[in-house]
Amino acid sequence: MSESNRISLLSEIYQFTDVHQYKLSLQKHAYARLVRSSCRELMHSPFKSKLFFDALLGSDFYQYNNVGYLSLPAAGVHGPFLTERMSSADYQLLPDGAWFSQIMELIQQPKWQLPRLENDQAVKVMNALGGLFRGNITAYRLTLCDDFNRLRTSARAAHQYHHEWSHALSEFHEYVLIDLSEGTCDCLIFAYE
Repeated sequence: MSESNRISLLSEIYQFTDVHQYKLSLQKHAYARLVRSSCRELMHSPFKSKLFFDALLGSDFYQYNNVGYLSLPAAGVHGPFLTERMSSADYQLLPDGAWFSQIMELIQQPKWQLPRLENDQAVKVMNALGGLFRGNITAYRLTLCDDFNRLRTSARAAHQYHHEWSHALSEFHEYVLIDLSEGTCDCLIFAYE
């Protein structure tokens, strides 16, 4: 068996089922998107982050394009990124419990050409997230977002974008939240136009 076939079979250990998507408007031109899926293998085998993220990157539900408020299926595309340029190394493990405070800080920061999020809307987001995630969460942050978000403050050259629709977003943030005891994977995305 070749190395690529072996890796392909190993990445199939993680199967994502029962996928549900939810959107929450943060304000005009800003939204949160939650993609919740079951991955029962998380409960029954030791967690291998590289294999998990390789499987996630190859899954159909993870490949989509942001076009305004819409998220449309698009093979080889994940938000403003091309999946062929992404790898498991692009996901950084966060310290226990740090993800929630990072997200709250993120949504309350001023955004380029957008008003600050109103306090009542920030409270709604905090309550919604707090109610969704009650278990022991292992959280990762997509670090590619850092470079993408930094581009908005510099002179953007066309070659810096992954694909032709990347320019539709001014900021993109993603957290992958894994609950090993429940066997769930949640992709929490914040997109700003």
